[in-house]
Amino acid sequence: LGHDVTGFAGAVLTYMGKRLGNFQTVGIDRQNFPAYAKIDLRAGVRYQPWLVNLYVNNIADRRGSLGGGVDGYPTNAFIYIQPRTAGISVARKF
Repeated sequence: LGHDVTGFAGAVLTYMGKRLGNFQTVGIDRQNFPAYAKIDLRAGVRYQPWLVNLYVNNIADRRGSLGGGVDGYPTNAFIYIQPRTAGISVARKF
């Protein structure tokens, strides 16, 4: 970007296919978890010992299921991936 200033950018695409939950007792079907995709973006600059990083995780605000349903208690509760999150971090090497 300039003298002593470098920039960087990156992206991560995470895909989780559809899957079935844990085996249950006789007569209860396994929980079905649908597929989802998640995109994380980041960009930043480095100037000598300083590093500034901007990020947005789960940019499309997907609601992917990690667990729950008949696998947990209560059976109507689910665990979801983290919603869209944006932030900045600043670091300095000593």
